[in-house]
Amino acid sequence: MILLHGRGSNAERFAYDQSISCKPGILQCQNSSAHTLPQVFPGMKFVFPTALRRRSTARKRKATNIWFNNSSFEDPFEREGLQIDGLSDNFRILNEIVQNEARQLSLKHVFLGGISQGCAMALHVLLGLDGNMLDSDAGLGGFIGMSGWLPFQSAVNSLLLPAIIGDCMEHDDDEENPFATEIGDMVEEEEDLGSKVSRFIREDLMNLPCCKPDHQVFRKTPIFMGHGDQDDIVELAHGKDAVSALNCLDLDVFWKVYEQQGHWFGVPTTIDDMIAFLKKNMNP
Repeated sequence: MILLHGRGSNAERFAYDQSISCKPGILQCQNSSAHTLPQVFPGMKFVFPTALRRRSTARKRKATNIWFNNSSFEDPFEREGLQIDGLSDNFRILNEIVQNEARQLSLKHVFLGGISQGCAMALHVLLGLDGNMLDSDAGLGGFIGMSGWLPFQSAVNSLLLPAIIGDCMEHDDDEENPFATEIGDMVEEEEDLGSKVSRFIREDLMNLPCCKPDHQVFRKTPIFMGHGDQDDIVELAHGKDAVSALNCLDLDVFWKVYEQQGHWFGVPTTIDDMIAFLKKNMNP
């Protein structure tokens, strides 16, 4: 299980921090039976990379551990061009980590995820992974994201517009709509949306060759996404928008909003759900 910390944090704090009682490190969080993830899954290897130190525009160019630069903490989509270098550099680093683990166990035994900016970075990695580079056409065992967002959401939405239009048409009760046939034909003739998104992630953002649909790992990866309704760091709407985009790609997505939960994993509710998701998608 490869898990990415949020901006300004690091691997050790994300995994083991006990300085804030309501936000213990993820490996310290307990489920409703008072068991931690390592206790429930004693055979699981947990991998916690630490983001390299970069200058953060949102912090007046102060160097900190971030996966990519942001000009604003309130609006993660402001000046998105600043994010490309970090997304590209860390994609290569994290792709190598995924490959190393997959060589030992196979891709379907590897889980990926993160929280906050780590969730955003992990989503970018998931959408860009090429299974052919891993000698596999399988998906990951699963993806677990908490309190995150999808980088370049607007650009991805523009690629998904045919699916959004098609969804609107399915719910249109006006049978006399003169544009129904025309729009329906347009949607039907559109290029595969998954390939368009994969090409945008790989070619436009990272200058990497596009991969074939059969090798696009995200297509075969079950996804768990959670968000607290009291999150004051990353707006709940950003998590919902990310999930809507994933649903437009017809992916296997489990989405849950946690009531009275802020910017962290809910203890024990989120941990219970994570464990159930892991057990459901683990391959013996």
